[in-house]
Amino acid sequence: MAAADRFDIRVLGGGGHAAQPHLTRDTLLATSELVVQLNTLVSRALDPCETALLTVTRMQGGFSHNMIPAEANITGTVRTFSPAAQATIESRLRQMAEHITAAHGLHAEVSYLRYYPATLNSAAAAQFLPAGADAGGHHG
Repeated sequence: MAAADRFDIRVLGGGGHAAQPHLTRDTLLATSELVVQLNTLVSRALDPCETALLTVTRMQGGFSHNMIPAEANITGTVRTFSPAAQATIESRLRQMAEHITAAHGLHAEVSYLRYYPATLNSAAAAQFLPAGADAGGHHG
């Protein structure tokens, strides 16, 4: 019942011939570094008791064996149970994308879509569920 978000990151501003990497900015190298760092975001941005998940599900870039692509893309999902955790992850993801790509002389365009909110039960509503009942209302 977690919130489900989608992120898409475009890494732009590079591209060139693989035989002359010193004359270009490497979008794939920056994107690879960003993927590694995104996998540390939950464990370093949230309280250890907070439950959240960030998964990179797609990484794309390039079409040739001898060209550094001008653009690379990352897509993934974030799952959180609290609006505060959701806001923290989105903010830190945007910062991480901006800073890592800037360190490589590139820039990032980040799209972050909050498409499904977390289910938050109020304490008053939770009182209607009898102790020992499962989700179907059956007693165990």
